[in-house]
Amino acid sequence: MALKALSEHVDSALAAGAVDMRGWEVRTMVDGEDAGEVDDVLVDDAGSVQYLDVDLGALRKHVLIPLENARPDELERRVWVPGMTRQQLRDVPAYEHDVGTVTEEYRQRVSALYAGYAAGEAPSREERRAARPVAERTEAPEYLASLKELTDYQVAEGDPDPRGWEVIGGDGERIGRVHELLVDTAAMKVRYLDCDVDARLRPDGETRHVLIPIGYARLDQDGKRITVDVISSEDVRGLPAYDGGRVTRAYEEEVEARYAAHRRAVDDASGAGGERG
Repeated sequence: MALKALSEHVDSALAAGAVDMRGWEVRTMVDGEDAGEVDDVLVDDAGSVQYLDVDLGALRKHVLIPLENARPDELERRVWVPGMTRQQLRDVPAYEHDVGTVTEEYRQRVSALYAGYAAGEAPSREERRAARPVAERTEAPEYLASLKELTDYQVAEGDPDPRGWEVIGGDGERIGRVHELLVDTAAMKVRYLDCDVDARLRPDGETRHVLIPIGYARLDQDGKRITVDVISSEDVRGLPAYDGGRVTRAYEEEVEARYAAHRRAVDDASGAGGERG
């Protein structure tokens, strides 16, 4: 079944009874939070809506929601997503605006992902990773790779290798440990630290990793620790999860937007003579 984005095919007509939900607010039912806005709808050849393309706003990330896992409210021009919190929706693999990636395999896996949330059973990290669009799962990174993948690359002599070091937030509380380094293969420099987040900061108790841009990391070689001054341990809960796959441009923008926002908050607090809580 071929799909097309309604906004790219303005001559397409919706099927009888189908509703154009573009521009509608999206809310998650578990916490009642405003999660984003319907940016587009994917329709089949008959004009029936199959997926909602949801813009998550400041995170600069889009996700697909199968229509069967959405609860439209025409009166309020709002879409409810049952069984999910806003953070869980943000953890859904990104949609890169390529309908070619929405294969039958992808459809089955993403439907199972949402069905799990709706049933109150949060999918595992592996299930979330499997629900990425096929192109995102199979394409090689364009310029970023983990250090362990680069067999001909080593940390330069005299430079510290922070893998295994503790990661501390700006509130002095531990966040986790450095699991791996992501290297810019063009510049041959470390761009991100892959941090394995401590169990107490994982609401579902599962393994969770986040990326820390190297520019926000302060290395203490003597103490073998990394301090990230612009985020607290609690802020980590709101950072986009990293599942070990390809780092897309959209994901990088999402990460940078979050850290930049936290940095502005810290700068504002400092300017006002306040302290980070």
